[in-house]
Amino acid sequence: MPNANDDMFYVWRAMIALAYIDHKLDNHEIAFLEENIHNRDFTDKQRKQLNDDIEFGVNLEDVIGEIADVRKMAHLINFARVLFYKDGEFCDIESRILDQIHDSHIAKINLDEKLEEANNYALKALNNEELKENIIAEDDGLLDKLARYIGKFL
Repeated sequence: MPNANDDMFYVWRAMIALAYIDHKLDNHEIAFLEENIHNRDFTDKQRKQLNDDIEFGVNLEDVIGEIADVRKMAHLINFARVLFYKDGEFCDIESRILDQIHDSHIAKINLDEKLEEANNYALKALNNEELKENIIAEDDGLLDKLARYIGKFL
């Protein structure tokens, strides 16, 4: 089971809030939530809270701000997109809230920092044959191509 840190706990609390955003909780949505919650390594206390949230609902504004990791917020956006289609209907309010969460998330990402991280990783790969071989094996050569491209400018 994946390790569930506090961010993932709040991702799933937010997911439950999002499931209620159209004022109806469909059996397909409940099954999706319960399956994903079951497959994560939450504490007993966290599981109880999540089950209570499914039963009674939770306010999105109360939990979404607790998600600090931008990668976990990206998970929320992706999971929400799947959840919103579970009842067979992607309604206007779901579309608007997803757009708001997405736009807020993108605004928080420091693209210059992320590009620098990618550049540093590619440069490290260029200078470390073992790392380079592992990367190539894992990504089907994409990062090697990126590293060679960046190397042209050095």
